[in-house]
Amino acid sequence: MEIFEVTHEKFGNIISNPFYIYGNADFNYLNKHKCESLHYLLFKENKYRLGIVGGVRGGAFLSAFSAPFGGFIHLRGDIKISYLENAIDLLVKWGKSKNLKAINLILPPPVYDENFISKQINCLFHKDFYILKIELNHIFFTRKFDDNYKNNLWRNGRNNLNKALKKHLNFHLCENLLEKRIAYQVIKLNKQTKQLPLTMSWEEILMYTAIINTDFFIAYNAKNFPIGAAIVFHVSQSVVQVAYWGDNLKYSHLRTMNYLAHKIFEYYHDDFKIIDLGPSSENCTPNVGLCNFKESIGCDTTTKFSFIRSLT
Repeated sequence: MEIFEVTHEKFGNIISNPFYIYGNADFNYLNKHKCESLHYLLFKENKYRLGIVGGVRGGAFLSAFSAPFGGFIHLRGDIKISYLENAIDLLVKWGKSKNLKAINLILPPPVYDENFISKQINCLFHKDFYILKIELNHIFFTRKFDDNYKNNLWRNGRNNLNKALKKHLNFHLCENLLEKRIAYQVIKLNKQTKQLPLTMSWEEILMYTAIINTDFFIAYNAKNFPIGAAIVFHVSQSVVQVAYWGDNLKYSHLRTMNYLAHKIFEYYHDDFKIIDLGPSSENCTPNVGLCNFKESIGCDTTTKFSFIRSLT
């Protein structure tokens, strides 16, 4: 097997449809200012088998460097373990040739591609990468949104949803830029009120929508005032990810988030298999309240592995 460092144009031509959007060549190029140098690597044995995109920051190769996850990308789903092991060896050799200090890979939750991600976890560990973090991540299998959905919820989740459904709330898919900006502002207010960071500006969100198919939603109260919102990325053919969501805390008694989750599940359940609601821990410490909320609305728990290997 050989390793080739290529331009983002060639990478995009070879891997034109990565199994998750954050592996897209143009998406990473858009974020190149967030690292010291950006690298597109391809691995070839007779033909191209694998690729990886990463940014160098602080002397370490990071994949992902500006996304929820990264790691290796296959050109075919039935990739052999031997190809992965050889690619890892070549990545390490390449990193040393660049005098890098470390390689840090954040893998997607296994539900994005159970076979391939499981192979990555095993091969990285086998190749002397250490597990840096195991974060909790919650996902909703849309097959669960059926006639028995409400009956299968936790009691508090069911009660809160029933309360919300009686409050004459309205769920709306944003159709123009003004509505999308309102959705963003609702989420921004939620983050400010909770003193939490909002990692993407409105301008960055707009730039991403040129590459990522993105839906914006608003929940209105009975007086047609926006009290909740969500921004959802189409991450793969079978997965959408709630990139941001939140409510106006002055109206939390209306159980806006229960309503918003219910309507998002309803909106996507015919066309997507999985709705990724994102991490529920930070530095491996679970956010107990967030975990309880997500599980109360029917979500399942999965994990997101981070690996690191020192090169010095």
